[in-house]
Amino acid sequence: MINIVDEAKKLQDEIVSWRRDLHQIPEIGLELPKTAAYVTERLDEMGIEYKANVKLLFQPAEEGPGGAKPMIEEGALEDPKVDAALGLHIGGIFEEVGTGQVGYSGGNIMACLDSFRIKVKGSGCHGAMPDTGVDPIAIAAQVVTALQTIVSREMKPTNPAVVTIGTIHGGSAYNIIPNSVDIEGTVRALDQDTREKIASSIESIVAGITKGMHGDYEYEYTFGYPPVSNDPEFTEGFLDTVRKVIDEEDMIEIKDPTMGGEDMAYYLEEVPGTFFFLGGFNKEKGIVYPHHHPKFMVDEDVFWKGTALMAQGALDWLAKQ
Repeated sequence: MINIVDEAKKLQDEIVSWRRDLHQIPEIGLELPKTAAYVTERLDEMGIEYKANVKLLFQPAEEGPGGAKPMIEEGALEDPKVDAALGLHIGGIFEEVGTGQVGYSGGNIMACLDSFRIKVKGSGCHGAMPDTGVDPIAIAAQVVTALQTIVSREMKPTNPAVVTIGTIHGGSAYNIIPNSVDIEGTVRALDQDTREKIASSIESIVAGITKGMHGDYEYEYTFGYPPVSNDPEFTEGFLDTVRKVIDEEDMIEIKDPTMGGEDMAYYLEEVPGTFFFLGGFNKEKGIVYPHHHPKFMVDEDVFWKGTALMAQGALDWLAKQ
């Protein structure tokens, strides 16, 4: 009988070297068919027999506009029909999940990923004569401050939410009051009601401040990725797989979700499944920089665990059907 863990360990060096090669290829999309063929060939070489189909999804643009949604719309979960989904994230999002450990949750584990844009409109004039115009920078400053009260004063304290201003741009010279200021930000929440309430509150605040200060505004809110919610039953079954690959003490239940978002949520809205986390930071090796940091890296020595968990997880689920 094939041992998935042993096979994954054998592939460790090949997996790492290939990952480095792919990162050096600008047209990475051209390599995806080769990747899928490689994986299926390796499974065939192991002599694994299937009771059904295993579909390997390689998706573009996970950070935006979101690879999962357009792929589902184009039929990625059909022909053959997909009945369950298993996803993996490696890194250090959850501090409690150490190097090579597995973090799991049978419910909400990640927030939605929404965005908004605001244009604060004033009337430009000379900086020395502010009374002859309407200063959108002064208005925007009030807007940014007031938006922070949505979470602190409108949300239930036990219901997590985030409103973050990521960019603010206005003006072209030190002595000129501009016509407008552009603001962009993100909203994170764990349920639809909270998302809609925040979206409405942002516009109410912007409208009130801009009108009160003799300006105007444009507002656009984009409902992006929904929250990631794992199926409890599927997750419980997957834990039996995890025990085959790592020690019980390295299985970490995630009690508090992260406010980060993931397009895996779209798959989990369609079929039962789970999205789990493999700890990839390693303080001893200096691999400690957070996601999206220019020095971000993961410990490549744990890659085999991800490979084993995904392969064993698929086989175990099929065996139960």
